[in-house]
Amino acid sequence: MKKITIYTACAGMLLLSACASEAPFEGPHDRAKGSFAKSALSLQVHTDHVIKQTRAEEIDINDIHIAFHDVNNHLISENNFFRYLPEVVMLESGNYYITAFYTKTGDDVLYAAAWDSPYYEGKSENFEIKPNEITSNLGTIKCVLKNVMTSVVFEDALKSQMSEDSYVEVKINENSPNSLNFTTAEDNGQHYGYFEINGEQTLVATFHGIINGAETVQTKTFSNVTGGNHYRITFKLHDYQGEESGNHTTGIDLDASVTKTDEDGNVSLVEEDLGDKPLDDNERPNENPENPDEPVVPADPISFTMLDGCYAQLGDAANIVKNIVKPGDIVGFIIDCPAGIKEFTVEIQSEQLNAAELEGVGLSANLDLVDPKDTKEALNGLGLLDGDTVRDKKNVKFAITNFIPMLAALGSSEEHTFILTIKDNNDVVISKYLTLVTE
Repeated sequence: MKKITIYTACAGMLLLSACASEAPFEGPHDRAKGSFAKSALSLQVHTDHVIKQTRAEEIDINDIHIAFHDVNNHLISENNFFRYLPEVVMLESGNYYITAFYTKTGDDVLYAAAWDSPYYEGKSENFEIKPNEITSNLGTIKCVLKNVMTSVVFEDALKSQMSEDSYVEVKINENSPNSLNFTTAEDNGQHYGYFEINGEQTLVATFHGIINGAETVQTKTFSNVTGGNHYRITFKLHDYQGEESGNHTTGIDLDASVTKTDEDGNVSLVEEDLGDKPLDDNERPNENPENPDEPVVPADPISFTMLDGCYAQLGDAANIVKNIVKPGDIVGFIIDCPAGIKEFTVEIQSEQLNAAELEGVGLSANLDLVDPKDTKEALNGLGLLDGDTVRDKKNVKFAITNFIPMLAALGSSEEHTFILTIKDNNDVVISKYLTLVTE
């Protein structure tokens, strides 16, 4: 977690106390005054999942706006930049708290919808100013992201078939007039959209475009969306896997998935809100007309969604995708398996990452994440496994980010392939190839 902290030195406190009248911190004048030193206030801005994704410049604490309030919530000072706070501030004796916020533009507006405009907000604990005393510690104000951060990813197969003017309209709540349109120019985190939000709301993403000559408009909604999180929306072509694909009034069918990253970097999959939409035949369990005792397998029994910051693509035996990586790159996926995982193996194919290299870190070329045996400790240490097993889990994170420095140490331009094979409890099997080439 990235924390930007400032402690401002206070020199010549008594001499500077006269400067307090220059600051806009004026309250009623019927009580004795006390003071506090600027150095008594610590500011922290938690920016890890925002700065990391936007590659923005570091925040200057002096650009944080602060304001003073009494405990009855009366504003007793105008918002002002921290840089202009005097080294000693005089206030009427009483109890107060401080609010702080930061915007990239430097203004004090939380926009309903705007590009690359994170809004951070924080509040201090209540503190007391005593008559004729200097308060030496006001505690720490932790500023966190208040609005919703969003991004859109078009999977390569969809991108190759959709028209250049295709876009995804994103908004908070279906009837909101405030929306942002994500095109391929904003794809994969080239730009991020930020939305004002109050409490839990619904994220609405609508694809507009032409796919293989078919005009397509499809809306996906996701409930329980809250501020302070990054929601990454991935659109892809629907995999029918033997389904009939006719009679679609909105063109080509699409699937969409959303991952949420919170301020602590935790990643989770957000379920689509189907509302009152009738279930397709492939979505109805235990309703197989030919054999009612056998459940119908969903069209996408096992799916993979890239982690925040991951740009590596998965391939298969017939379509190998080579991904250029370097230390520091995020490489990993959220694996959604509604029926629960029965088997999960990883085969490592690499001339350089041989058996001796793998044994040196407690691994082997064939890893079993359901029954890891002696490799469990190493798998947990590298982040490939969380706990004892993935058996029966429906949602797991598979990340090899901590593997990348080891691969880079083996030399540049080397190719390493990880074959992920998963069988669910319905005995559906899928294999994906993750091929990495080190810079």
